Amino acid sequence: MKKTILIMLMLLAIATGMAAQGERGYLGISLGPSIPIGEFAEQDPDNESAGFADLGAMVDLSLVYRIGKGQYGVTAMVRSQLNPVDEEALFSDVLQEPGISFDTEGGRWGMRTALLGAFGSVAFSDKISFHARVMAGIVGVSSPNVEATVTGPAGTFIVEQSSENASAFGRLYGGGFTFNLGNKIALITNLDYFTATPEFSNVEVSINDIPFSTNQSLSQKVVTVNFSVGLGLKF
Repeated sequence: MKKTILIMLMLLAIATGMAAQGERGYLGISLGPSIPIGEFAEQDPDNESAGFADLGAMVDLSLVYRIGKGQYGVTAMVRSQLNPVDEEALFSDVLQEPGISFDTEGGRWGMRTALLGAFGSVAFSDKISFHARVMAGIVGVSSPNVEATVTGPAGTFIVEQSSENASAFGRLYGGGFTFNLGNKIALITNLDYFTATPEFSNVEVSINDIPFSTNQSLSQKVVTVNFSVGLGLKF
C-alpha cells in the first residue's frame, strides 16, 4: 500500500512539472469492472489450473504524456484490482457428498500493478479521440485466503488455505476513447486485456483438530478483461 501511494505521488509530481513546461497530456483516475477469463475464471475443482475467480473491480491512476506535437507518447499507470473467489465452485466436490454441509469466509485475489508503456492516438474531432496502448511492468499478487467450516457425520472441522504474496511480470494491451469536456477536464474510457503468471510458494493448507497440514507451491495464470471510465486532468 505504501509503495502504491508513493508511486501515485511521483506521478502527481511529474504531471506538475510537465504542466509548467506547457506539454500536452493528462493525469487520470478510472474505475470499473474486472472480468476474469480463461484458467483464471475456470471453476472445475478437478482442474489444477483453475483460479475460481469471479467478477471483480479495479481502480487505477494513469499519467499520459504526448511527445512533441505528434500522436504518440509514453504512459504510466498504477492499479489496484480485486477478484473474489467462487467458494461454492471451489468446494463443489464436498457438496456432492451426502450429509455434508459447509460455510465459507472470505477469499479473493488481489493485484497491485505498476506499468509503463507507449500509446498512440487518432483524433476524430476536437472533442473525441481514440487511443491504443501497450504496457508492461511489475505485479504484486496475493492469493485468496479461504476458510471453510465443514459439518458431516464425523463432526465439524475447519479447512483453511492461507494467503500468500508473489511478484510477476505483467502485460497490458488496450485502447479507448477520450472525450474533451473542457480546457482542463476529459472523460476517459478504456478496455484492456491484462495477463500475468505469479508463482506462489509455501501455500499452507490445514485442517483444524486433525493432524494434517501441508505446504505447496502453485502457479496461477491471471487473465482479466477490464473496462473503466474516469476523468482526466489535462495539462
